Amino acid sequence: MKQVIYVDVLLALNLLLSFFLLSAAGRLANERVSVGRMLLGSFLGSAVSLTVFLPQCGIVLGFLLRAVLLLPVVFAAFGFGSLRRYVRLWLITAGVSCLFAGALVGAWFLFKPSGLVLRNGAVYFEIGFLPLVLGCGAFYAAIWLFRRFFAKRNDEKASCFVRFEYNSKVFTCKGMVDTANTLKDPFTGQAVQVISESLAHRLIPAYGGEATQQLAAGMRLLPCVTANGEGTMPAFDVSLFSAKTAQETAQLPRAVLAISSNRHFSQGCEILVNATVLFESEKGGRKHENHPMGSSIHQKTKGKKERSNSLHKRSRYAPGTAEQQAGEGADRANCTRR
Repeated sequence: MKQVIYVDVLLALNLLLSFFLLSAAGRLANERVSVGRMLLGSFLGSAVSLTVFLPQCGIVLGFLLRAVLLLPVVFAAFGFGSLRRYVRLWLITAGVSCLFAGALVGAWFLFKPSGLVLRNGAVYFEIGFLPLVLGCGAFYAAIWLFRRFFAKRNDEKASCFVRFEYNSKVFTCKGMVDTANTLKDPFTGQAVQVISESLAHRLIPAYGGEATQQLAAGMRLLPCVTANGEGTMPAFDVSLFSAKTAQETAQLPRAVLAISSNRHFSQGCEILVNATVLFESEKGGRKHENHPMGSSIHQKTKGKKERSNSLHKRSRYAPGTAEQQAGEGADRANCTRR
């Protein structure tokens, strides 16, 4: 007996499924996306379901077809940003889709429901609206609980207490040790700590962001590569910097802070501490270049991978001459770690 497929039911069903799957993927990827973009991606995902009317493909061809058609869906829902970010979001979305498809196949083998069609990666089954919403909600809730459980465990391990002095004032805040932060000052080679704009406004009330071209005295622009692509980050120096975790404490006579416009800081976290600070402190201040690090924030270089003597990109608004900054870099190099 042939299965009758109604196009309106097919599109409505996959529109809802695409919205929940993209939302779950965004939750796992820690991406905050507007509802408009999510709906656009869901509409494209719904249109992709029309492949159910194509001739049956083999397993390999069906997988490749689904993988290719997922590319515009991910772009519509999350944007591009950078190749690294785009591939990461594509992999997460594909993984969530495979998990959901696996759950459907398992349900089909266990319960043999009538009216279920799986073809070319598209799903169609005769089901009431309420059971469909409840089922998608349960799947999304499971993804949310999974992410929240592991995020809480990781936050407990990586959280730290940070203290430093700036403009003769002492500041304290909560931070996170970020192994993906490999940003260094290209002029001095010193590890850079990334702070949120909320902390920047506490330190520099007049700070209006890099776009305003109003950098405070002593600030400069550091070139960097983030998940959103290449750019620059306003940076400045602080003194008597210390980061304390549950296991160890690192102390620096001087430190470089860079301001990030990324608003995806964990709740209560205002600074991402470069993991090399704790690593080098544990090893007695000696640098170990083989420390395993991530690369979501790293130094923008050309040619060789390591260019510790490269000059940083200076803003025309940054005060001081190159000779003065060179002197400051020499002072930092001569400082000993406490």
